[in-house]
Amino acid sequence: MILFKKFSPDSQNPCQADLQDGHASRFGKWQATSAQCRNVIWVSLYLTLIFVALFSAFPRLDLTINAMFVSAQHPFAIQFNPYWKAVRATMIALTDGVMTCLLMWWIAGMIWPRVQRVRQSVLGFMIGCYIAVPGLIVNLGLKHHWGRARPRNITEYGGGASFTPPLQLADQCHGSCSFVSGEASALFTVGTLVILLVVPALAPRLRLPAICATVAIAVFGSALRVAFGGHFASDVIFAALLSVCLTVGLYQLSGLGQRAPSLPLRRPIARKSTTATVFD
Repeated sequence: MILFKKFSPDSQNPCQADLQDGHASRFGKWQATSAQCRNVIWVSLYLTLIFVALFSAFPRLDLTINAMFVSAQHPFAIQFNPYWKAVRATMIALTDGVMTCLLMWWIAGMIWPRVQRVRQSVLGFMIGCYIAVPGLIVNLGLKHHWGRARPRNITEYGGGASFTPPLQLADQCHGSCSFVSGEASALFTVGTLVILLVVPALAPRLRLPAICATVAIAVFGSALRVAFGGHFASDVIFAALLSVCLTVGLYQLSGLGQRAPSLPLRRPIARKSTTATVFD
């Protein structure tokens, strides 16, 4: 599936077109089209239906997967390993930490325009998307009302709660529950934003490695939650699909894909012109 297309600068403003031409020739601008965004949404929905059917047909598949991380000494012993705890902290820093920095940058840009290096609308979208998807929908919505106990809290692994399938509302947890994974949602939301808004600003030779690295980090960080006993595999799978679908949908609704460049890493310096004044 083709994710990006070549961007053609707006020809209505000659000075702005010159700037964009120079930036595009240097970085080879590519952006996701509306049709490609719709394809991603449809693929996410199809995969969701496939996994719904899979976990409905095999409701105890989650237990089989989690059992791979259970030792005779202690269930999910990896969660107590200092090295892996540091890795998890790094994953949180890549999501909550980065978004906190972007929020501070966005606020500083409103107060001191000189510090702006990325359009305020792009920063605002990234922050708003992160608040809406992992924050409101996942953490305040699903996790606090679904009632599914975490793996380390069920009787199969030494806890006192009962195991419930992923798509079944339950009463085994009363806050910050298992379905769906908040950290997986955060990783895939940030990863999707990076692919949509940051990757197009990279040189062509760096795009594919950047996409692969972004996906790998999101998958690895999500799998770590399963290994820690904090979530079932279905929790992270549905969190990933939901987050990708919603983030791409919000991107399409925002209209950011119709503007270019999506995320200039640096504001271009205007060349003097007698016919136009350059603006951001």
